[in-house]
Amino acid sequence: MEAKLLEIKDNVNAKQFETRVDGYLAKVEYMEGGNRIFLTHTEVAPQLEGKGIAAALVERVLSIIDERGQKMVPFALTSPPLSERTRNGNASWPMASTYRITN
Repeated sequence: MEAKLLEIKDNVNAKQFETRVDGYLAKVEYMEGGNRIFLTHTEVAPQLEGKGIAAALVERVLSIIDERGQKMVPFALTSPPLSERTRNGNASWPMASTYRITN
């Protein structure tokens, strides 16, 4: 799928860029802070998997972010193992990793 063929909507209420292909939703969720945008999650419907939709969607979203002059910060949450989270009976917050892509 060519990225430029995707019609992308910025659903500001849901904080996600989204597109529909054959009636199925594909989306990139985000958070914003100042001039930075954090891409937190990418998801495509199972019916769209393996068709290059996610890659095309992310490519278009990156173009939109660039056009807006925002700084993109990929953001991924990972949970430590359950035993580590509950050490001494105290649950901990999930660990967060951020990555910054620069030219």
